[in-house]
Amino acid sequence: MKEKSMNAKRITEMIMEKKDFSVVPEDFILRNVEEYLAREKIQLDKLSEKDAKEIVKQIRADLRNVVGVFQLVSVKKRYKLLEMMKNYKDKEILNQILETHISTNERAEYYEELYKSIFENFELDAKKEIRVIDLGCGINPTSIVYFDEPKKIFFKGVELSSIDVDFLKKFYNKFGFHGEFESADIINYDFSRRPTTPRPPAQRNEDFDLCFMFKVLDAIENIKRNYSEELIKKVPAKNFVVSFATRSLSGKKKIEGRKWFAWMLERNNWKYKILEFPGEIYYLFRKE
Repeated sequence: MKEKSMNAKRITEMIMEKKDFSVVPEDFILRNVEEYLAREKIQLDKLSEKDAKEIVKQIRADLRNVVGVFQLVSVKKRYKLLEMMKNYKDKEILNQILETHISTNERAEYYEELYKSIFENFELDAKKEIRVIDLGCGINPTSIVYFDEPKKIFFKGVELSSIDVDFLKKFYNKFGFHGEFESADIINYDFSRRPTTPRPPAQRNEDFDLCFMFKVLDAIENIKRNYSEELIKKVPAKNFVVSFATRSLSGKKKIEGRKWFAWMLERNNWKYKILEFPGEIYYLFRKE
């Protein structure tokens, strides 16, 4: 049997053969492959199958910083819990759903306090219509239940994992929430695109009231150095909540606050406030 010629597309296919990466947009992986090959000055015409497998292994390791590290239980269990949840006010089952993803699992205990602090800081009326864009959202938009008036919220979520996006669509469908979710790469996302799903008339303005970036900028900086500032400037939102982990995934290692991020905010004269909760630090600021 003739061996397939080695190119960036073939290496991408090899990476996606592993289940963890099969749910990630192909163009995102392909772009990372091309950047890796260019950075390492690898000549494909001289690449053996064995060497290609080593490259696949290395790129997968790099990508794990971005995808495939947050799921805590099988997706089937998540859907079973959604089936059991007859009313969106059933926070006992909601919290079990939130616990299926490591980021939302950590926040389950303090979502209510977190959102109250965010709304107070930006002087937003929690009972009025609010538009939120959540970048690298995971299943965080299910926490819409912790808003005072969830039916008045429009949630736009952008997430690499199609598994999380599919679940969010079913969750919002079931309870009649207003939202739109896409499986896409944040770094190359076109923010000029407008939501296509129905939403309340008062929410048809272009800008979002809030932008959430929970634990995503470290991963983005690993892929594209010094891109965070450019990304924030691109997002059509007024108020931002950006968070960083303060401990490792295992919980054993403490991670210090991100001075580089504070410096970036100060350089742009974006006044900020810090909130600290177990395992996570939040920067709240308004883009002037």
